[in-house]
Amino acid sequence: MENVPSRHPHEGRRTACSGSNGSHCTNPSGARRCRRRLTHTALQSAERVGHRAPLSRPPLNGSIVGQTRMRFHIALVAAVMSAALGCRSPKYLEDLETPALVWTQGTGLCSKIVAVDGPGTVWTEQGCENGRPDLRDLRVASRTQVSDLWAKFDALPFNQGATLETCAGRLLNGFARWEPQSRPGASACGGSAYDDVSALPEAFRPLAEALHGLE
Repeated sequence: MENVPSRHPHEGRRTACSGSNGSHCTNPSGARRCRRRLTHTALQSAERVGHRAPLSRPPLNGSIVGQTRMRFHIALVAAVMSAALGCRSPKYLEDLETPALVWTQGTGLCSKIVAVDGPGTVWTEQGCENGRPDLRDLRVASRTQVSDLWAKFDALPFNQGATLETCAGRLLNGFARWEPQSRPGASACGGSAYDDVSALPEAFRPLAEALHGLE
């Protein structure tokens, strides 16, 4: 009688798998067990290594980065400019470069000032009860305009003047040449509103009109 080799009791259930995911198995019914075994082996290997692969992050778009940086720089420049404008140093009459031509219209409590300094910058201020007016610049007059102003100033009647009492509620108009040592000038009564040149005596009108034209 021919001897038949004995078989292992579980040999019929053995499966041989190959491939990275156990897709090639000699026993298709054991494919799922192959995949689970391979997955378990891979996890154990990863645990032995002691770390996981870092998650990949999509690269930032270059145009987005550039736009973000540009917006930041624009905002920074705007903030610096706003701070510079908000921190402007005050400018007072005594700070003007001389010789300066100053036209003051006032009633004692309220006044308006128009001034032209040595280089030709036109300054102005208007307010009430401001003992030390803070001037703001308007423009720069040409050399011809500045020369014309001084010619009209020299034509004023310096031998006559006016005061708040003599003006009796009307605006006192004073025209003065501010210099380091002296402030020669002339004054006259005007109307009840600022820049009412027509209410001034005739000798004062040309200079008042020229200064008002620079505002």
